[in-house]
Amino acid sequence: MIEKKRAVGRTTRLLAKLRAHALIAKIPHSFRYKITKKGVRVMTIVLMFKRKEIPKLATG
Repeated sequence: MIEKKRAVGRTTRLLAKLRAHALIAKIPHSFRYKITKKGVRVMTIVLMFKRKEIPKLATG
């Protein structure tokens, strides 16, 4: 039960952070969110960096 509450709290904080940075927006009158144009740009850049640069850093 405690683990479930922690997971819910973690999800709530993550959604709040993403909304604060305008990476996601709440769909009115629902429990759903959509990714904003800024969110798509930022997430694409982060994923590209993660796939290309981090392996280079790990190998030295």
